Amino acid sequence: FWRIYIKFLCYNNFMQAINWISIYRKYKGLWVALKSPNELIVVASAKTLKETMQKAQNKGVKDPFVAQIPTEVIPLVGCSQ
Repeated sequence: FWRIYIKFLCYNNFMQAINWISIYRKYKGLWVALKSPNELIVVASAKTLKETMQKAQNKGVKDPFVAQIPTEVIPLVGCSQ
């Protein structure tokens, strides 16, 4: 599970930067499910992880990449697994 930090730039498994700004602006404080960590296509969002997973699975995405979008940008740099 990746954690997202300042400026919402994180690195995927291929060490490519991922810019989360557009997702942050629209989904602050929510859980989001993406098709994959390489594609920033939101397939579901909700206030709880359980509801987000159910919505994603109902749309046919069995193993989504899931992240909780913070309500504010925190002053940390980096990401962890």
